[in-house]
Amino acid sequence: MRTIRNYAPPSPVDLAELKERTGRSSAELAAMAGVSDGRQWRKYTGPEAREMAAPSLFMLAAHLALSDDEMGRVIARMREIGASFDFEDAPR
Repeated sequence: MRTIRNYAPPSPVDLAELKERTGRSSAELAAMAGVSDGRQWRKYTGPEAREMAAPSLFMLAAHLALSDDEMGRVIARMREIGASFDFEDAPR
């Protein structure tokens, strides 16, 4: 099993560049990272930015790296474990 150790979060510049590279809105990236909304995303990239937690970054990276089928397997496993939730497309 792999665990994240000695985590250093991406910088506000890194996250702003990700937004630019992917062409995603703040609301889309917030949804992919599992945070409330675009305002929350901007708290990671603003002048007094807060650090993004490893679980949020992991979730964001999963959305960006996995195919729809692979993400579907993760969602199915979450439900097998006992979670109940709606899973929908991120807002545009």
